[in-house]
Amino acid sequence: MAKKDARPDFRPRKATRANKFRVWIERGILGVMMTMVAWVVERRLLKVLKSGTSSKKALEKSEREEHLRTRNPMRPEAGVAAGSDEDPKS
Repeated sequence: MAKKDARPDFRPRKATRANKFRVWIERGILGVMMTMVAWVVERRLLKVLKSGTSSKKALEKSEREEHLRTRNPMRPEAGVAAGSDEDPKS
């Protein structure tokens, strides 16, 4: 006969009525929370899609950044001050 695995059993073998009730409550609360989050996200998404301003602003910003990058490829991206190594008085 094969020997049974010696790992501990973390899950109870028989679910009790209190445990079933607790799981039902947890799932209900989680369901309500997820519904609220989905509702808020949907409202904000529909608002942005109707106005169209957010996507236009993002597109304009990306075009502006691309233009600056192509005009001056040595421009520091992280806001680090870059100066020339030469002495300005010379």
